[in-house]
Amino acid sequence: MDPIVARGFVELGFDSKDKLIEWCARNARLTANEYWDNQWTQSVLKARGVAGIEPYASRLAADPEELIEIYTEDEIKIVVAGGETQGAWKIFGGVHRPGYSSPIDVWR
Repeated sequence: MDPIVARGFVELGFDSKDKLIEWCARNARLTANEYWDNQWTQSVLKARGVAGIEPYASRLAADPEELIEIYTEDEIKIVVAGGETQGAWKIFGGVHRPGYSSPIDVWR
């Protein structure tokens, strides 16, 4: 997120990344039906649910209309970067693969 947005979250009481991560984990939700109606989820995560691996097993067992949390706290990373010109942020799925990316500080 842009530093403009980070300051906005601080003003709202999220004075640490941990607080924002916890809030995102609790509030980024979909119905179970919407969660499983996704090619990535079907091809990669469903097998984990069938194997009984949590939290995927609970998500798989949920009623189709039940709202489920789609991220766990350990899956969420907060990145603040930018030149304070685009006050935007987004929650999205991704995977960090060591060796394929580096911390922003290394780029400086």
